[in-house]
Amino acid sequence: MREYKFRGLKKDGEWVYGYLVVNTYTTALHGTHKSYSIHSEGTAYVVDPETVGQMIAERDGVEYFEGDTVKYISKEQTGTRVKYKRRGYDTYAEYSDIEVTGVIARGEHDGMLTWIVKTDQCTKYESYFWGEGRRSDQPRIITNNLTKPFSAKRKYEIVGSPHLLEQGEKE
Repeated sequence: MREYKFRGLKKDGEWVYGYLVVNTYTTALHGTHKSYSIHSEGTAYVVDPETVGQMIAERDGVEYFEGDTVKYISKEQTGTRVKYKRRGYDTYAEYSDIEVTGVIARGEHDGMLTWIVKTDQCTKYESYFWGEGRRSDQPRIITNNLTKPFSAKRKYEIVGSPHLLEQGEKE
């Protein structure tokens, strides 16, 4: 069975790791409000809700949490080239290794709610070909957003996250 683990920043600036508990309180004077705490080793620590993140994977001793900024290499289409034949054109995609940097977040990818590496990066290239290898005179700009699902097969490097900044290891 999978263990659910969270991290959060205590009021004194120390990071704690454990189970998340969200308490909802309603009072006549102040209305409804929520209290977030992380339970670790029999103690409950009140944490800032903005800093709470769920651990989504652990690989080779590295824990990946929601909100971590990660970097990875992705092979992406960056162009098209043509091979001329006697009656028509064959088109081939050109691929390059792209360094992608993004934030691990919960989001939608291909109609499914999953963990994604969210980024504003995209590839952009001109294509003179459309549909079954037909060639046009005007290039069409193809843009591909590089937001991808978080994958267990891909190698990630954490380049920024609250717990690394607190430890002073990296920016």
